[in-house]
Formats: sequence, structure tokens, C-alpha cells
Amino acid sequence: QHNKRQISKLNTIGHYHTRIKSIAVIVANMLRTFSVLLLVATLSTISADSIHSRESSSWQLVLRQEHPSLGGTSEFFEPEEYRVNADNPKASRYAIVDALENYRASDDKIYFKLEFPGACSVAGGVGCNDENRSYIIWSQQSNPYLEIGYGVRGFTGIEVADFNFNGLENNRGRSSLFDGSLNHPNWWFSVGAMVDFNNHIPIALRSGGGMLGKEVELWAYANKETYIPPQDDNEWQLVFEHDITKGVWPAADTNGAKWDVNQDGAKSTIKGITSSHVDNKYIFKLVYPDLCDTNCPLGRDYIIFEQTSDPTKDETVTGFRMLDGGQFGGRNQNSFAGLRPGEDDVGLMDGSGNSHVNTFVLGAYKKIGTDGCCFGGPTVNNGPHIDVQKVQLFVWSPLVFDCKDEEYYDGTNCQPYTKCVLGKTYETKAPSRLADRECSNVNPCTGNSFIAIPATLTEDNVCELISECMDAELEYELAPPTATTDRECHPQPLCNYDYEYEIVPATATSARTCLETTKPCDLDEYETKTPTRFSDRVCEVIQNCDMETQVETQDATATQGKMCAPAAKCQSDEYLFAPAIGSEDTKCNKVQDCPKGTYQLKPATANSDTICAPEIPCAIGYSLKSGICERDSVCPSCGTDVATDGCDNSVSRECVSPSETPATEVSVTEDNGKLVLGSQKGVVSDMPVVVQGIDLVKALAGMQRENAQLAEMVNALSKSNSEMAAQLQELKLKTEQNEEKQNRISKLNRVRSG
Repeated sequence: QHNKRQISKLNTIGHYHTRIKSIAVIVANMLRTFSVLLLVATLSTISADSIHSRESSSWQLVLRQEHPSLGGTSEFFEPEEYRVNADNPKASRYAIVDALENYRASDDKIYFKLEFPGACSVAGGVGCNDENRSYIIWSQQSNPYLEIGYGVRGFTGIEVADFNFNGLENNRGRSSLFDGSLNHPNWWFSVGAMVDFNNHIPIALRSGGGMLGKEVELWAYANKETYIPPQDDNEWQLVFEHDITKGVWPAADTNGAKWDVNQDGAKSTIKGITSSHVDNKYIFKLVYPDLCDTNCPLGRDYIIFEQTSDPTKDETVTGFRMLDGGQFGGRNQNSFAGLRPGEDDVGLMDGSGNSHVNTFVLGAYKKIGTDGCCFGGPTVNNGPHIDVQKVQLFVWSPLVFDCKDEEYYDGTNCQPYTKCVLGKTYETKAPSRLADRECSNVNPCTGNSFIAIPATLTEDNVCELISECMDAELEYELAPPTATTDRECHPQPLCNYDYEYEIVPATATSARTCLETTKPCDLDEYETKTPTRFSDRVCEVIQNCDMETQVETQDATATQGKMCAPAAKCQSDEYLFAPAIGSEDTKCNKVQDCPKGTYQLKPATANSDTICAPEIPCAIGYSLKSGICERDSVCPSCGTDVATDGCDNSVSRECVSPSETPATEVSVTEDNGKLVLGSQKGVVSDMPVVVQGIDLVKALAGMQRENAQLAEMVNALSKSNSEMAAQLQELKLKTEQNEEKQNRISKLNRVRSG
């Protein structure tokens, strides 16, 4: 029972497990369904134009142009030059716009992208918009290559921003291949410029004005319908060719048309060809070898197309699609529409499709045209057919082999691609399934050139000539050229010689250095050096002449200092009254002799005159010496004169002439103990009278002493008066000298300030 219960539990668990598993599957399916629905809903919200983003890898370059001023092989386009350098998209002038019809999408539109490389940095235009946009993306139904003079149909802007653009039209051979100035002689948005515009290309027109540039690139969007030509020409197999100059195609006989022919000017192996291994379709290339020798409309001579019908037996063309038709693939009744067997009286085959208009003839049975030269060839844009003489037909027959991605088939084995070495070699021919990569040595840019853009694995070094600086007066070399950089030239600084001078002159490798010229000299200065283009102004302080030793002979000027000469020197009999000051020379005065009645109080010096003082009378017994009364020390003999007083060791005798002796005045002197009476106006008696009496003698002696003291006082007063007079005289002289000196200084100051 226990085991039965356990088994029952296990069965129950298994049942639940099965149910849980079923539920999980259901939930998973629901989630998967929801995810798909969510994805569909998400995709449905994405704009159909989002796949045409600028960065998409599906854009293919169909035209490129560099302005000739960029150098190299740049040239302007020629009228109707719709295919040029078709095998070199890197060329400065490249175009395959005759294949624009190949890029028509399922919505019957061609999607374009117009790029203006470097436009945002080119001077002369209005620049770019806020996003530095230099490109436009749009679609249009009209093909500017095929539709000449029809304007633009079906324009839709995708990324147009503020550009005044509404599509590309054919410029009709005026100034460029295409332009965006619709129905107007202007040619903004020039694609394939044929003439110059202010040394630029008029690349775009914005709301702010025109934009000028040096490069233009037109891209077309390759969709799933777009035909991409095979990489290898040797995968094209020649199956038919006819040169009518060698004769018409052999006519049909009882065995039918001549499909297998091998004779001069007529060869065919088309009968029994197999498909091109692409959905059981035939891919053909129809070529008119001599078309461009005489008449090359719109720049091409071939058509590439596909069809499922066999052109050797199927009367009705099926599965036809133009892959690369150019001007031959226009949408009109005369356009190429696939190969089918030709009319019995026309040719072996023709390309009029099912319309039977007998154009694009292959294997003509008869000659037509002027002098029977030709047969019916292609038509262009619904026009009449072009008479031609030669035609070839190729079928694409890709080889089948199994080589790796980095290998090619050399006809026998798979070989690895040659690898270019960065900086040494670069790819000059891209590898393919049947051909190796070709590498060439990079240009070292030696001589007078430098590497402007270094080589990559697929591009050579871009060499540019080393710039030459202009004359050293205008430019100098800021940095010398190197292997990878140009010489850098910089404008020379320009001095304003009105207030600057060159302290360092300009050279080919160094800049001119300018300094501000020193301001004009101040009033107390003079200019010793006038400023020039290469030197400064030099000012010197005006030096005054030495007031003691020099005299100014010429005042200072704007360009010269004061001229000084030695001042005059006073002679030995002269004294300096006034020193030399300014232009006033030394003034000397004669030293004076003291006149009578005066005496020399002070002798003359170099700077002062003799000081004379009036003579003063001295008392009896005193003599005038140097303006001072001094007591006589020796009693002189009167001789014939009359002695008016006595003479002892302390009192000098005074002598006068007899006629001057007073008559009324008598002097009494003591002589050897005797009193002697005398008269000032003469001698009263030759014999002195001796008067006895000692008291009288003493009285007289006392009087005499008093008189002597009084004389001393008088002498002192006289001396003081003489000295005062001398001082006054000396002060007067100094005052005169100071006044003279001050007058000279004032005059000098007036001259300096004048």
C-alpha cells in the first residue's frame, strides 16, 4: 500500500510537471509573439528616411570635384562630361552620373546626398549653420542626367536644414552639369562646375547667403535594386561582335539564322550560352566601341542589363531590368528594352524589346545611313537612333572557385593577397576574386615639398610645395619646414614710425621688434640724437655754466646745450665786484686809494675794495697810527718849532710853528723840578720863569693827567666812530655787490623761463 501511495504521488507530480511544461511553452510562445509584434510596432514608428542617414554605408560616390586652385590634376568639367575617371573615385574630377538610373529605388525615387567637404572652414562664404552642417540629403523622382530642361519632380527633403534647396536639375551646359537654382540662371549647389566663381565653387545657398567651397561630392543611395558592376573585367565573356565596315552579317539560309560565325568583322558564339548563375538570368553588356570616336552623347558607350529570356530564340523579352543604362536607359518608347531575335530584313538581334522598332541592332543584314556606312544603333532620350559601325555583346560568366576572403584565384590556385606596408607602399589597384592587390611605393615628397597628408594603406602621400615667405620686410619664417610640415610664415610686425622705431630689424627668420620712441625732450633738456626708423630720440639735461668760473656765451636750443667760456679774472689792481652769472661775465672794479683826509682802515681783498676812514684829531701826546691815536713814546725835538707843552716819559711834547702858537693861552709844565710857563701863540720869554711852590706844581700835574685821561676817552670815541664808518662803508659795498648778483640771477631766470 505504501508503495502504491508513493507511485500515485509520483504520477500526480509528473502530471503537474507536464502541465507546467505545457504552460511554459504557451507563455514562451506568447512572449515570442509579443516580441515580434513589439518589433513590428517599433519598426513601424521609424521613419522610412532613417535608413538614409549620413553615416550609412550604402551611399556610393557618383561625382567628386576639387577646385583647380587646390593643385594636382584638378580641372573643371566639360559640357556633358557625365563619366570621367570612372575607375578612380579618388580623382580630383570623378563622375559616373550617367548611372544614376541604377540607383532608383522601389518607390521610383533616387536618394541623394550632397557633401561640401571643408566648407565650414573656407573663407568667403557665410559659414555653416549652428550644427556646422555641410551636407544635404533628399530624394527626387526626376533624374537630372536624363531629364534636361524638365526641372525637378517628386522632391522630398530628408536633411535639408536651412538650405534653400529643392532638388537638382540639369544645368543644360551653362555653368555646371547640375545645380539647385531651379529654373534660374544662377548655379548654386553646383555639381560638376564648368567655370570658376571667385576662385571657388558656389556650393550652397542658405537663408543667410551663399556658401563658397573648394570641394563637392554627390552620393547616391544603393538599395537592393541597385546594380553593382562586377569587379573583374575578365569575368565578361565576349559572345558577339560585328564590324559592318567588313561586311554585313551573313544572311539566314535554309538552316536558319547564322548564330555561329567566325570571320573577319563578324564573330558569334552566343548560341547555347548559359545563364550568369544569378537566378537563371543572363547579364549582358552591350558596347559600341566607336561611338565615342564620333558621337558620344552624355559620355558613355555601353549598356548593362539583365533578362531571363534567351535572345537567340525567345521572341518575347522577359525578366528585363536595366542595370546600368545611362542615357540609353531612359523611360520612353525608344529606350533599350532587352534583346530578342531581330526582324528578317533588319538583323540577327535588336534591343527594341517587344516594340519592334528595329533599334539597337546586332548583326545587321543591310547598311543604312549616309553612303551606306552604318547600321541602326542606340537611341538617346527618345530621340532618333544613332548610326554606328561596330557593336559588341558580352555576357557575365563568373568563375566558380572556393578561395578564402583574403585570397584570389590566379587561374590555377588560390593565392593570398599582397599586403601593402603602411608608410612605404599603398594600394594602387584593389584586389578582386581574380586579381591580386597591387601596391606602389609612396611618394617620399622630397625636394621642395613636404608630406601634407600621410599615406594610408590605400592612398599615397599627398605632397605639397613648401611655401615661400614673402620679402623679409613683409613676412618672416616662424617655423622651418620639416618632412611633414610646411614652412610657417608670419606677417612682420609693422612699426608706426610716427611714434615707434625698430630696435631689432626684420630678417627672413626673425620678427621686427618695435619700441615706442622717447617723448620729446623736456624744457630742461635738449635733443642730442633725432629719432630715425632704426634709432630712438636721445635727450640730455641742459647743464648750466659754473657761476664762479664760467660765463654763458650761447643759450641752449632744442638740439644743443649751453655754450660756456671761462669767466674773466680780476687783475692785481682790481677786486671782484660781481661773479659771472648766466651770460653776465665777471665784473671787476679798480681798488681805490684812500683820498686825503682819510686813511686805510682795511686793505683791499680779492672780493672787496679798500676801506678808508676819515682821519680824526688826536689829543696832545698822541699820534694817529692806522686810524688809531696812540700815545707817543719818544719826546720829539721841536727844533725851530715852539714846544707848547712839556715832555717826560709819559707825556709827549707837542710842537707847533711860532706863527701857530696861541698868544693868550699859556701852558705850565714841569721841567726837572721847575715849572715852565709857555704860550701857545709864541714864546713869551726865552727864559723860563721858575715858580716856587710845590703845591702849584702838583696841581698842574694833576690837571695834566686828567687831560690825558680825557684824551684817551676822546681817542677811544674817535676810534669807535672810525670803525663804525668803516663798517658802514663795507656794508654798503656788500649791498651793492648783492644787488648786482641778484639782478644777474633774475635776468638768468627770465631767460630760462622765457
